[in-house]
Amino acid sequence: MAILAVLLRFGLPYAPPDVDLRYGKLLRSLGTLIRTQRLLRRHSVVGACGFAAFSIFWTRDGRAHRAVRGRLTDRVGPRVMNSAALAMMALAFVIMGASGASLIVLASGVVLLDAGEQTSHISNQARIFALDPTLRNRLNAVYMVAFFVGGAAGSLIAGYAFQHGGWMAVCISGAIFSVGGIVAVNYHRRDD
Repeated sequence: MAILAVLLRFGLPYAPPDVDLRYGKLLRSLGTLIRTQRLLRRHSVVGACGFAAFSIFWTRDGRAHRAVRGRLTDRVGPRVMNSAALAMMALAFVIMGASGASLIVLASGVVLLDAGEQTSHISNQARIFALDPTLRNRLNAVYMVAFFVGGAAGSLIAGYAFQHGGWMAVCISGAIFSVGGIVAVNYHRRDD
């Protein structure tokens, strides 16, 4: 994260703030914008509906197979299951990179990527929820913030990769992060 912060600090152009407000006042001003900007309200609803529809599609697969993945994780252990899921994601990027103009091959990679991500997510939560049941909500809050920061970083990297190397660079980047996850899940100390 520190490396990414440094790269962003020096790689992005300077953009001076449009307004001179303290952070608390800036946050309070959002309520004013919501009350006074009808177009903002409308398009916020439109955006929320679009993302909800997108999430409904991708969540369907996760819900349909969650119980099976959960039982399998219990049987083989979260570390093994997570490694297999991340390997599945790396393989998905290899397939998608080699898909050429074939939508069927690309779709196969997307399904494999989705299954791997859902399985990894379930395995991660199984592991962190076992830490302390009384801290479940806070543990999940920390995990989900990291999860979405990773998603945002992936989006940023995908844009850069595509601009400088096309679709193949995007797939290589995804495979590298998948392998990075395998390394991270298998790196452990005795106390963990």
